[in-house]
Amino acid sequence: MAGVRVLIVDDDGEFCRMLMTVLGKAGYQTAYATSIGEAQKLAEEFHPQAALLDLRLPDGTGTDLLGDLKERHPDCICIVMTGHTDLDSVLLALERGAFQYLQKPFNQGVLLSVIGRAAELLRLREIKLAKEMDESANRAKSDFLANMSHELRTPLFGIMGMVSMLLDTEPSDQQEQYLYTMQNSAEALLTIINDLLDVSKIETGRLTINSAPFDLTQILDAVVELLSPRALEKNIRLVTNLDPQTPRQLEGDAGRIRQVLINLLDNALKFTPAQGKVTIRIGCEEQAAGKARIRFAVEDTGIGVAEEELSRIFDKFTQVDMSPSRSFTGTGLGLAISRQLVELMGGSMQVDSRLGEGSSFAFALELVLPADAEPQLPPPAAKTQALGIPQFALKVLVVEDNVVSQEVACTILEKLGCTVTLAIDGWQAVRLCESKSFDLVLMDCQMPGLDGFEATAMIRRQEQDDPATKIRIVAVTAHALAEDRQRCLDAGMDDYLAKPATLNDFRDALDRACTALGRA
Repeated sequence: MAGVRVLIVDDDGEFCRMLMTVLGKAGYQTAYATSIGEAQKLAEEFHPQAALLDLRLPDGTGTDLLGDLKERHPDCICIVMTGHTDLDSVLLALERGAFQYLQKPFNQGVLLSVIGRAAELLRLREIKLAKEMDESANRAKSDFLANMSHELRTPLFGIMGMVSMLLDTEPSDQQEQYLYTMQNSAEALLTIINDLLDVSKIETGRLTINSAPFDLTQILDAVVELLSPRALEKNIRLVTNLDPQTPRQLEGDAGRIRQVLINLLDNALKFTPAQGKVTIRIGCEEQAAGKARIRFAVEDTGIGVAEEELSRIFDKFTQVDMSPSRSFTGTGLGLAISRQLVELMGGSMQVDSRLGEGSSFAFALELVLPADAEPQLPPPAAKTQALGIPQFALKVLVVEDNVVSQEVACTILEKLGCTVTLAIDGWQAVRLCESKSFDLVLMDCQMPGLDGFEATAMIRRQEQDDPATKIRIVAVTAHALAEDRQRCLDAGMDDYLAKPATLNDFRDALDRACTALGRA
């Protein structure tokens, strides 16, 4: 590691200059002193990274100087030199942090070998420090995005919940139009929040790919069902083409495949004008040894991309047209996330586009052909439904400190037939669970004083004497990372809802609770 600063301290000035010559030719920066006092002053200016210290100096010992250097320059690597066979002094120096010792006289090869090992140690330290700083920065960014997600999701839960309830009050046509506009805006904001979380998880290595059996037809139907209203609104023809020879039963991460297809289809609809056409093509390129290579493509007749702009189309936070007057808005995250997700699943994404003619985004994935596994697919995005006839008769304790979230949760649960009790913090929840009987607790995780995790732990301790009194506890939290869900389950909670939870999310949680309680 050339350029390392080496301080030489020996009472023999000629010997010091000789060492400086040898080390200088090897690319090291050097300075020398002939006493402890001179070395201490020089060290403040020179900031040595390594030091060669004679054990016998006119105003003290090299061991004393070693201790001073270690205190003032803790990262400095010290090597002691001795012309005597005083092993006790050498051992004392090693005990106080000396890296190595040199027995005088020594040749140039030995000197350069020892200094070289010290330089390599410094290099490894720098690499480790840089890695730790990088990991720390990634953790800080990830924690910031997770916390911001919580702060944004909580009020968004209130907005979406209130809109859903207002739509159930038989508003006028004009009011209904306004409410649907609010709902669409809130859903667009939620998409941005989810994109930011995905970026954070990918960059910090916290996003995992899960494999399970699924039905390819169900994925295609879910994607089309979600985005066909937008195609109809823009008067765009939406076409699906699923090759009949393509196997339907596959094994992979259905949720992530669906997410990529939604991103690509949403992008195609955004950049395709009225009377245009968007096509989803799915086919099998190869099938052998229990695996199938499935190709997915989304093609459009939109505005296209100039060839010189294609190289940066997958850059995060980038759109081809970044001017203030651009016609299409967005974060520029959808394509970047889609490509990274495809790569995490072992595939690659290609784009073919011509300005003014349209674009085609395609990716291929090697998926397993399950033998007898039952297909499993995460349910499609829930559509807003009107609150109907109460279906549940559960005694529910809602633990929530946010006033708007309290009103939303309690109103939805009451209209679903539940008897609701409200606790505004963890302490009140613990006391109520001790004095009253509940079928279900909806527990907010982040609350001042006693948070949901601590409250759950206290409730579980109360139940130890009588396991029959165990209450089903469902986490309701604005934290939406996979590890947040696992933390809730590890804390003793039975289920998990991520804010903003929709009406169907609440309904599904109550369904699962009824099943667990034997009331299905």
